[in-house]
Amino acid sequence: MKEKKHKSGFVSLVGPSNAGKSTLCNFLIQEKVSIVSTKVQSTRQRVKGIYNDKNSQLVFVDAPGFIYAKKGLNSFLQSEWEGALKDADCLVFLARANHIKKDLDYIENFLIYSKQPCLLIINKMDLVKDKDKILEIQSMSDLFIKKIKEKKTDNKDIKTWFVSLSKDNDSFREELLKNITNILPESPAFYDKEIYTSQSMRDLGQEYIRESCFNLLSQELPYSLVVQIRKWQKVKSIYHIYADLIVSRESHKGIVVGKNGSMIKKIGQNSRALIEKMLDEKIFLKLFVKVREDWEDQDSFLKEYKYTQTK
Repeated sequence: MKEKKHKSGFVSLVGPSNAGKSTLCNFLIQEKVSIVSTKVQSTRQRVKGIYNDKNSQLVFVDAPGFIYAKKGLNSFLQSEWEGALKDADCLVFLARANHIKKDLDYIENFLIYSKQPCLLIINKMDLVKDKDKILEIQSMSDLFIKKIKEKKTDNKDIKTWFVSLSKDNDSFREELLKNITNILPESPAFYDKEIYTSQSMRDLGQEYIRESCFNLLSQELPYSLVVQIRKWQKVKSIYHIYADLIVSRESHKGIVVGKNGSMIKKIGQNSRALIEKMLDEKIFLKLFVKVREDWEDQDSFLKEYKYTQTK
C-alpha cells in the first residue's frame, strides 16, 4: 500500500471580533492555547495552535478581529489580522449567526480578493431560536457562496458549516480537520510533533492572567490593561510567578485592586487555577498593579509590551 504524503500548512482563523475564533482554535487543538472571553477583541496577537497526526500538521493561527486604526494598540491589532490573511495556506472565516448580514458583507471583501482556499463557518446558531430566521440564515449563506463562486473562480468548492462552538461536536471537528488537510500542500512538519503551541509556558501564563482580567473586570477597563510577567522561576517544587497588571489611568488602579483587595484576589485565584492546570503543578502567584498613563498610544510602551509590527 502506497504511503500517504505528509501535509503541513498554516490555517488562519479570521473574522469579526467575538465570532468564536479562539474557541474554535482551542476546540481543534483540544488544548487551551487562546484566551476566551465574551468581550470583544480579547485576542491581541496572532496565536498558533498546532494539530498533529501521523500524516499532517495543521498550524492554526488565531488572529484579532477586524479593526481599523492608524496608530496605537489598535493599529497593531489591524496589522495582526492582516498578516494572518496574507501568510496562510488556507483561510477559515467565521461569522456570527446573530449578526449574519453584517458579517457576511465584511467577509465578502476578503474572500473575493484572497488567493488562498477558503472555508466558512457560521457560528452561534444556538442563539437563533426562530425557525424562519434559521432558514433565512441558510438562504443568505447560500446566496453568499454563490456570489463568491461566481467572482472567485479558483475557489469553486468553498464549504460552509452551521454550528454552535459552545457545544461539543466531534463529527464537525473531524470533518473540518479532514477538509483542511485535503487543501494543504505536501510538506514536512514545521514544528516538533510533540508540541501544541509555539508559545512558551511563560507566554501562556501571561495570557491566562489577562484572560482572568477580561472576564472579571467590567466595561472598557480590560482594553487598557496589559500583563507583564516579571519573574517565572521554579524554586524547589513550586513555580514562583510575579506579574504586573498595567493600566493606563490612575483611577483604574483602584478598580483592579478592588475594595480591601477583593478584585486583585479574585484575579489571582482565577489565574492561579488556570496556570496550575496548564503546568500540572502548584504555583505561587503575586500580582502588582502599576499605572503607565496612556500606554496604548505611546510607541515606547507598545514596543516594551511587544505590540509592534515586525518586518
